[in-house]
Amino acid sequence: MNKWQKHLWVLLLILALCLVPVVSAANGGEEPVTELQSRYRTNDALNGLRNNLGLKTLSIVSELRQAAQNHSYYMYSAKKAAGLEVQYAEGFTGVSAMDRVLYAGYDGQTVLEINANRTTDYTQMLKYALHDPAKRYALLHPGYDGVGYGITEDYGCVLLGSSKGAVWSDIMVMYPYAGQQEVGNCSLARLGDEVPSAVAQSTSRYLIGEPITITYYTPGGEPLEFRHVKFTLTDTKRGQEVGTSIVLPQEQFQLVQTMSVYPLEMYNTDTRYEVSFACEIWCNDELLTTVEQVWSYTSSGPDSIGEISRLDGLVRLAQIFGISQEAYEKSPENQFRDYAYNAQSPESILVYHLAQGAIVDAGNTLLPNEGVRREQMAVWMMRLLRQNHRELYDSIALTYDDTFEDINECSTDEAKAAVQRAYMLGLVKDQGGGKFSPTVYITRTEFESWMTALEDLLPAEPEATE
Repeated sequence: MNKWQKHLWVLLLILALCLVPVVSAANGGEEPVTELQSRYRTNDALNGLRNNLGLKTLSIVSELRQAAQNHSYYMYSAKKAAGLEVQYAEGFTGVSAMDRVLYAGYDGQTVLEINANRTTDYTQMLKYALHDPAKRYALLHPGYDGVGYGITEDYGCVLLGSSKGAVWSDIMVMYPYAGQQEVGNCSLARLGDEVPSAVAQSTSRYLIGEPITITYYTPGGEPLEFRHVKFTLTDTKRGQEVGTSIVLPQEQFQLVQTMSVYPLEMYNTDTRYEVSFACEIWCNDELLTTVEQVWSYTSSGPDSIGEISRLDGLVRLAQIFGISQEAYEKSPENQFRDYAYNAQSPESILVYHLAQGAIVDAGNTLLPNEGVRREQMAVWMMRLLRQNHRELYDSIALTYDDTFEDINECSTDEAKAAVQRAYMLGLVKDQGGGKFSPTVYITRTEFESWMTALEDLLPAEPEATE
């Protein structure tokens, strides 16, 4: 064997070792390399964020990783995201997060846990968690130096741990931080359980600008009071102050060290927003410090300014297919507990025509403010195509050859067929690596590309709906 052949064999051996799957001890299965890559890529992103805030970075700890994987498997078995486990249930390793990390052999002093369902990878989980002030509080906590990630199917868990002997001092953390770029909008469904009613009533599109959190972390975690608060958020492009809803730490049950600020409108694209903040911080009726801060951040460009809601998605599809916008002579029976028919609302009229035509599944809820899963959008498109352009719909013979490698992860046979047909018609693309990711929420950017492809595919004058 010559020198070149030896080098080739070494390279092949290294490649083979890199492709060996990592074993997951949570349920005895195999953990593919893609999960490993997602884990470290997400931790790099989180550490980059923490570095920009002047916080210590997080090292992946095997015991925290094991505990997180154990709990994700428990949630998957129970089919719900939960902070507490029930003894004797499948996958039980401890009632509380601390119980579970001790079971896994972790010897740190404290832990924080973040749980989520309907998530397909850690990058998506991190993105959505940062929208929620409570989850953001944990991810940006300065007193933690270890982390563990675990995911089973679409249930994910992140555990942050503080090692024994870790020492740190009081610190104020603001997010979005000074100089941050690409700050986007988010749906109200992503904002946790303590959103003021004024915020929910502020927008008909269920989107607002990324909330601002100002947290004064103390090692003891004592409840704080922010007194004599002065706060302004200014859109510098328009030269106008943005309306906000402010929740002080003394007004919150969970976030007792955080002031949460909710913009009452969506961010404009490519705009610098300036924050001016001043207050006194008190603990147990003693003044800790006085704060005065001015900083700014910049919103995202037009290609990445938020997710599409179910309502917006349905209305846009109805318009493309020429669904009737005429009000019913007699109001139809309400088909959704959370979305009543309104003859004065063009959006409501379109949605109820879609429901009457069996495009939208009639049921208890429409969930208009929720995001739209990629497979759900494919189903709606194909139902409309079948009703309005049957020849085009029937022009595709389904073979499932040369399609997405995760096509079998679609939740129903109809969804699987719809995704395949939409792909063969050139309407949808993969998420990278040959995956469609059927349960991931579609972004506004991607939605617009799908709708553009759909408009290009349909005849110039769509047939009238019967």
